[in-house]
This record gives sequence, C-alpha cells and structure tokens, in this order.
Amino acid sequence: MGATMSEAATAMASRFWRVTGILSTYDELELRLGYLSEEGDGSQEDPGSALVAKLYGVAGDLLLTHRVPVRPTEAGRARTVRGAIPFPTATRVIRFEVAGKVIEEIGVPAAGPEIELTWRPPERVRGKVRVTWRGEHPLGMKLDYFLRYSHTNGVTWSPISLRTPSEHQEIDFDQLPGGERCRIAVMATDGVNTRLARSSPFAVAIKPCRAVILEPSTPITAPAGSVVSLHGQGFWLEEGRPEPQHLAWESSLDGPLGNGERIEATLSPGTHRVTLTAGCGERAGTRETRVEITAHAGR
Repeated sequence: MGATMSEAATAMASRFWRVTGILSTYDELELRLGYLSEEGDGSQEDPGSALVAKLYGVAGDLLLTHRVPVRPTEAGRARTVRGAIPFPTATRVIRFEVAGKVIEEIGVPAAGPEIELTWRPPERVRGKVRVTWRGEHPLGMKLDYFLRYSHTNGVTWSPISLRTPSEHQEIDFDQLPGGERCRIAVMATDGVNTRLARSSPFAVAIKPCRAVILEPSTPITAPAGSVVSLHGQGFWLEEGRPEPQHLAWESSLDGPLGNGERIEATLSPGTHRVTLTAGCGERAGTRETRVEITAHAGR
C-alpha cells in the first residue's frame, strides 16, 4: 500500500506548523498563535482524532490533510490540542474540521514579521541581563515572541522563555550552560509566519555540576538515634546528563557520611550542615541543607 498524502508530506516537509489550543465540548476551537519550526517532533497523526486540519493553496487546491492529536483535560470534557503539522510552502489557508464541519479557518498572511535583536552582547556575559528586541509586521498583525539559547554556536538550541508579546525579557545566564561561543535567538510569529534573529557569539562561564538535595527537601529536626534518609542527584548542564556516581555526603559535625544518590545516616546531637558534593575535580558542585538532632531520643 502506498503512502498517504499526509505521510508523504511529513516525510518531505522541511517546516512544521506547531499548534496548541483547546477544543471545547461543543467543538469550538480556541488556538494560541502558532509558529513555524524545522523541528518535526509531534508531527505524527492521531488516526482516532476527530480534529482534522486541511491546508489549501492560493487557488483553493488541497495540499495536505492531517489529523491533529487531542487529549482530554483533567478539568473536564474539553480537550487539549497539540501537534506539529507538516507545512507546504504554498499553503495560504488552514481549515480545521470536526465531522466534516469547518470550525476554524486561518489565513496565512502574505508577509511575515520583521524582527531585530537590539541587545548587543559583550564578549563575556554573566548574571541577569535584560535582552531586548524590536519587531513589527508589515500588515500590522499581532506578534508573539520567545527566546532560544545555544551554548554550541547554534548547533543545538533550547527554549529559555515563555511566549510573550513584550519586546524584552530578563535572562539569568548564571543558570544556563556555558561555552565560548554562545548565542541568543528571538523568534517572532504572527500565528503562522515565523522569523528569527540571532545574536553574535559570546562567552558564558562553564558551570560546576549542579547538586540537588531531594530529601530532606527542607531543614528538619529529628530526635537523637533517628535514622535520617538523604537523597540527592547531580546534573551536568553543558553535557545535558546526570551524574550518577560521584555523589558524596558530609556533615559539618560528623564528617563524611557516605556516597551515592541515597544513603541513611544516624547523626550525633546538634545542628548539622549536611553537604552533597556532585561531580569531582574543579567542576564539582555542592548543595547544603540543615538537620538538627535533639539531645533526647524519640519515644
């Protein structure tokens, strides 16, 4: 059996229209502004979905039919809509149908947004920075923006902001992976057409392994003789991977307590600063919590 129109389009697509929204109990569709992306994750059709997207060309010719995934919400019978629809370049109209009835129609603007990144990065960036940009649309359409960040000189990108109509965003570079050739990109969308502006490269400090204490999540008090459970993890931001081996626990009163993600310790009376060290060498990172052991044993 040959491939369907949608399967063939998905295989050949270089861009995907990413769409999110809510489909009500009464089949009323409320969509957020979508955007075009080269990333095709989520582009698989849901054969059982009642929501069908049809993409048409300028002459009204049908270019693509795609069943968009919908999922029930926890709040009730309304359904969430989320997917990536293969987007032929010639698309001019997008119609959404349920049971053959058109419930939403979106025209693809003839022109796209214009975007300029007005923030000029210094050679090295640290701390909280207000990133600014300027966008406009030749047809006066509303624009949404969101930021992406790369610590690999644009080879890979990660989202670092929620969608916003504002033309500025505060970014804390101390919480981002570092590198010698990092970049910021701002994406502007009119709902379909999408434009992107990238910064020149800049340096951000390489981070130590991030230590996270999961248990106890807050300072605790326990009676003498109690067994205290300690649970923690480490994560390398730049490498994007956990640190499962080099995890060392230490008390300010009792010294080394053990190694590993989970340990149990019987601590002496007093106020302990319990430290988890994740990683090793110059990039080892630490996190502390407080454990107070009372002088009297629990009954």
